[in-house]
Amino acid sequence: MPHEHILTKDADGDVWVVVLDMGKIRLYPFLARTSHNGHEERQQFETFVAHLPKDHSFHRYAYEGEEETFHFEGVPTHTLA
Repeated sequence: MPHEHILTKDADGDVWVVVLDMGKIRLYPFLARTSHNGHEERQQFETFVAHLPKDHSFHRYAYEGEEETFHFEGVPTHTLA
């Protein structure tokens, strides 16, 4: 089953999950992975995150796997117009 996530990294190196919700773009702090899709996919994801530029640009991470790569909870800390 394909999965995809949109991520961004700020100037401080913090990673954010980008979600379109009710017509607004909301940023949730990336906390941790929950994936059990295997070592290879985990390495791919960690390499992807490590190479994100620190400029708040949006980047799509897509993969084939049985589980979501990670989940997030709580209230978004940023909302973009």
